[in-house]
Amino acid sequence: MKHILLVDDNTTNLKMAGQVLQPYYQVSMAKSGKQALAFLKKSIPDLILLDLLMPEMDGYQTMEEIKLNPATANIPIIFLTADKQRESEIKTLQLGALDFITKPFEEEVMLSRIEKVLMMDEMRRGLFEEADKDSSTGLYNYEYVKKTMSSHVAGNKGGALILFSIENEIEMREKASAKEYSAYLDYLHEYFNSSSYGNSMACKISDGEYMIALTDHVDETELSSILMNLVDYLSREINLEDGNKLATSVKAGSALICSVGSFDEYLAKADKAFYHVKNTDFLTFHIYRDR
Repeated sequence: MKHILLVDDNTTNLKMAGQVLQPYYQVSMAKSGKQALAFLKKSIPDLILLDLLMPEMDGYQTMEEIKLNPATANIPIIFLTADKQRESEIKTLQLGALDFITKPFEEEVMLSRIEKVLMMDEMRRGLFEEADKDSSTGLYNYEYVKKTMSSHVAGNKGGALILFSIENEIEMREKASAKEYSAYLDYLHEYFNSSSYGNSMACKISDGEYMIALTDHVDETELSSILMNLVDYLSREINLEDGNKLATSVKAGSALICSVGSFDEYLAKADKAFYHVKNTDFLTFHIYRDR
């Protein structure tokens, strides 16, 4: 079921729109632009219905913040507002909104427009992913992750870069059955797709080596927990064709993203931490520190 976020400072408006949408969609609600932005740090809906006239942070400002964040920039937005001025509609469309519905809304018209926008977004994402994802792994291409994260870092956003390797992936591929090796890759991709630690992108760098880019702010304690979970999750025993078992060896290095620096600088820091781990027998992960 598609997930829609309703943003409106009027409780009655939220309830009315929610009653229309809930038989067809999962619905979440926010009573201000700030609440909406806080919600988007934890969950990414399929579409946002956004009020225009709100105190403190209006619909324009809220949308600008959404579009500035690479993790939320592509969420389709429809304005649902009592503002019927043609100039307002034009401005919202110029900012990137996909439709503009005036209040009081007609139920069938609103549902029809939402369905149309969601269908258009599915088509767009299909074309987008075909261009920016590796067809063999389903992961993002390195160049796409670099481009997206370079923009994210330039916007003084927090996050982290994680480099990790499955040290014996080549041995696994050579000695395990095709079915067993494929099952492990499915397990690996399931981890990438779960996004259990927030907004992220993953790409393959080379055989057995991968990068995860986090766009949510994390501190060192949270990042340590993420790295520990990554290593634990991917450390498994694989059945080999000769009847023996192979224990996967996972190593990871990471760098926190702060407000100063470039993507290449943070990647170099993550690589230093990664190199340090790969050259020790007792470490499974390490976070780069400027000391």
